[in-house]
Parts: sequence; structure tokens; C-alpha cells
Amino acid sequence: MGIPYQLTANDQQHILSYGGGASQTMPININYQATSGESYSTVIGYMRPVAANNRSYAISSPKSQVVKDLQDVTWEASQNNNTLGSNGNGGSNDSYQIVFNDELENIKTKYGKNNLSLARLHFNLTWHNITGFNLDEAPLDTRYFHLYSSTATAPTMLVPQNDIQIGNRRFTSGFKIPVEAQVKPADNFNQTIIPQSSSEYAVHTWYYNQQTKTWSIGDEAVRYPDHEETVALAAQSESGVKLGKHFTITVTKPAANDQVDYQFISAAGVKNALEKSIISHYENYDLDPVIDASNTYVTRKMISTTAPAITVKSTDSNDGLTRTYDVTIADDYAGFRKDTGIGLISWRPKDLSGVLPPANIKDPNADQIFTKGYYQGVALKDTALQSYLE
Repeated sequence: MGIPYQLTANDQQHILSYGGGASQTMPININYQATSGESYSTVIGYMRPVAANNRSYAISSPKSQVVKDLQDVTWEASQNNNTLGSNGNGGSNDSYQIVFNDELENIKTKYGKNNLSLARLHFNLTWHNITGFNLDEAPLDTRYFHLYSSTATAPTMLVPQNDIQIGNRRFTSGFKIPVEAQVKPADNFNQTIIPQSSSEYAVHTWYYNQQTKTWSIGDEAVRYPDHEETVALAAQSESGVKLGKHFTITVTKPAANDQVDYQFISAAGVKNALEKSIISHYENYDLDPVIDASNTYVTRKMISTTAPAITVKSTDSNDGLTRTYDVTIADDYAGFRKDTGIGLISWRPKDLSGVLPPANIKDPNADQIFTKGYYQGVALKDTALQSYLE
């Protein structure tokens, strides 16, 4: 099963497979009776699990991430590991692959169609999905995977034809593959400044034990307690005022308190974040076209020229609560990535165990997110910390 596409890097044809190689096969048996009255059992195929690490597929990538002239980009074949971390290109749960052999054809040839009646085969392929709540089965690959369009102005759907091959016969799966619209500059860097808060780990992480059929709470919040307050930068404001090559960022942290410790991010840390976020001159490339689907591609890349040098210095107020970062950018640039925040303050609760759920919350279904004031999150065991964050 899969969509044929052409790899830009070497012009070779590949199949963007919905499944992949696997192990631990389970035979599919049928029982049948011959016209002479004897009963037989035979294997007509196999059902086997397909793990996420078997689903990598070829994509075209630039040979070097540092490009001086955007017209001189050269491509090489590489593997996309099909995880959610790969810019949303995949990240499905395990699935099943069904492989049929020639035994059904052999039986029909031996006994004749008119003398043989076979029951329909029904498969109920469901399994537990630990990535979501109140779900009995994992989502389809195609709910995560998407293609790209170079012309569509709004998201569309591709319905592949003849994307299943069994022996020398082809069938249509009926899958619908999301197709993302053409790239616009606003898709890649901010036009307005959007404050945001981020943390590498969730405060509450639940795990399900298949043997005991019970939920337990993860300890990531205690082992990795640091949170970071960030700001997303824009090349210009909504009124058209440009940020320019020299600007300052001023941030004030809350005063000392009994609940949370706050620290400013160092000037070197801000510089590092700016270097990862800045976009110099760039060009979008639609790569690896889908065969028989016009203007539809497997891969999209945005390539930027070498980023200009950035210098960051910082000064603090007399009371230590306000810091000003003085930023100088050596050359012109196009903007900043909208998916990358510039960290300014890090913080952690003084009582780390206080971020765990209250005693009455036993599973993720009861662990509901709510909003109160500036606070959006879940209930905490430490009610004083809860009130402070609210």
C-alpha cells in the first residue's frame, strides 16, 4: 500500500508506504470442505504488526544547511523517520499489515468457482492507544501524515487511486491524504509578536499498565522541573514598524515569593535562541512530486542563506527584577521563525511535588485542563502554588 513519488535528489521512483517491514507474523487460516466431502485447513496469508521505526521513507534534503547562494542548492537523498518530531510529517502508532498468498487462487483453480463457496473474511483491528484519552484504537497514519501543494490556496485532500497492489492486481484503498496549501511567508516567520510559555515536559503525564489495567502518574515534572517563559519575535509590527538591526528586549520578573523561583536567561542563552530563530534570505522548495497528482509533493523545504552574526549584551536594574537585552544583528534578515520562542525567564516551583495531581485525581479522564485568569492548566496538589499561578 502506498503512493508512488519521484525523489528529486536522484530522479528515482519510491513508494510512500502506509506500512512497512515487520515481524511476528500471525497466519490467517480458513477451513473448507472439498466437493468429495473431506475437510481441510489452509493458510491464505498473514497478519503482522508494523512498528513506527519500519516506516522511514526517502526525502530530498540539501547537502549542506549553510547555503551562500539559494540558486546553487544541491540535493541528496535522506531518510525521514516518520515521527511527530519531523515537522509533522508522520508519527503514527503501530498498525497492521495483511499479506495474502496464492492459496485462495489455488483452491479455486483446483475445485472450480462454481463448486467452492468461501465465507467473507472480517478483521477487527483495534488496539490500545496510549497517546490519547478515551480512545479504543490508534488513529490512522493518514491523520498525521500530509503532502504539500504548490498551487492550492487552502488545504485539500488527495484520494489516491490504485494504491494497493496484491500480486499483479491493483486496488484502491479509499484513504484520504491531507494536502497542505502553498507556502506563504507568514507560514514561516511571525508578522506580529506573540508571547508564549513553553515547557519540555508536561506537568502531569499518565501511563497505562496493560497487565494491571491501571493508570499511574509520571514523575517527569519532579525530575525535569524547569519551565521557560518565551517571546516570539517579528520582523515588524502590525503597523509596519520594523524591528531592525539594533533593538532591546526588556523583561521584568515577579518579586521573591514562597512558591516559585525565577531566573533570567543569560545573554548567551538569548543569543543562542536568536541564532536558531532568525531567517535570512530564503526560498521555499517543493520536492519529491507525487506521481499522477499534479502540483502535489511529499517534501517541502525552506532554505535560508547564512544567518548574520548576532551580539547580545544584558544589564540589570538596581533591584534585580528587570533585565534589558541589547541585541545587534550584523546584516539584513527576513524575520524570525514562528515556531521558535526566545526564552527570557526560567522558573521552577519551590516544592516540586506540589505540581503533582490532588489525591482525588486517579486517571487522565479526571485530570481536566481549565483556565482561570492568566492560568491555563490542570489542578495541582499544592493549592497555594495553584492560587499563585492563577
